[in-house]
Amino acid sequence: MFRVVSILLLFVMSIATALAVAPLQEKETYPDGIPRITIEDLKTKLDKKEGVIIVDVRGHVGTIIKGALHIPLAEIEKNLDKLPKDKLIVAVCSCSSEGSSGAAVRILMGKGYTKAFALKGGQIAWEAAKYPTEVVPENK
Repeated sequence: MFRVVSILLLFVMSIATALAVAPLQEKETYPDGIPRITIEDLKTKLDKKEGVIIVDVRGHVGTIIKGALHIPLAEIEKNLDKLPKDKLIVAVCSCSSEGSSGAAVRILMGKGYTKAFALKGGQIAWEAAKYPTEVVPENK
């Protein structure tokens, strides 16, 4: 009887330990090694005012996610001073394959940014969900 109770207790403790140390997934990482965040997770973080920096890396745009910085991909390295390493940074492009935003994240990761993510589905998915956008400040 003691042996059965010991085994049962050990089993319960191992499950509890696994649950306690298992991190919550707020990102997905694809075979290309680029971490991605969903539009829903980003919207939740923005609603909670979690201090997310959104960087739209598209070249010429009309609208961006409300509050985003517009820094084209070719200018990311010149603008690192605008991107704090201790904040979550979400790069946004147009395409659903996250091509340009993935390239931006790769650059940031190479510069020591550990909290850089590409927005899964990009600007197209954000606008399709009817989440807040604004006119690019340079075009106002």
